[in-house]
Amino acid sequence: VVPARRSMLEADRAFDPHHILRLLDDSYPECNRFALERNGTVFLGVTPELLIEKRGRIVRTEALAGTKPRGLPSDDELVKESLLGDDKERREHAHVVSAIVDSLRECRVNDLVVAATGLRSLRNVHHLCTPIQGALEADQHVLRLLAGLHPTPAVCGLPRDRAARFLAEHEPVHRGLYAAPVGWFDAAGDGEFWVAIR
Repeated sequence: VVPARRSMLEADRAFDPHHILRLLDDSYPECNRFALERNGTVFLGVTPELLIEKRGRIVRTEALAGTKPRGLPSDDELVKESLLGDDKERREHAHVVSAIVDSLRECRVNDLVVAATGLRSLRNVHHLCTPIQGALEADQHVLRLLAGLHPTPAVCGLPRDRAARFLAEHEPVHRGLYAAPVGWFDAAGDGEFWVAIR
């Protein structure tokens, strides 16, 4: 299982969501920003993790699991090599790749191409990343694909149903929108969704 944790911060003045989004955009330009306002509160962040993208019959996603904090600039290459060679991280990453591929096959995504696992480097961490692409046998709405992929093992665990039940019963905080899909779709059923994890 992959439990979540919560940190509480108090400020001496109100948080400005627009200012925070600008700071996040400057700090993480390779990620997607999001902000959802509901009932007077704002859930916002940046996410590096694409859950699903569908354009016509072309489907694209990625496995993003396995993380190490970045080191000093002089040590960063060693950190990258360490992550790429870490047996535990590679095994966990392989579970995520396998679960995503199985879900796509169940949704009749054919001609799957699973690229070589590489790194997605952010300013503070490196992630193992495996791009995955395929073609739908017949057109379907992006939400159908989303339902098969969410939640991924990277934010829930395996087997998914058992891990989700365990988290619902034992996780000390309610996740709310954390780790939920955030994105868009159009009238044709195309769209993209990202995992709201940061």
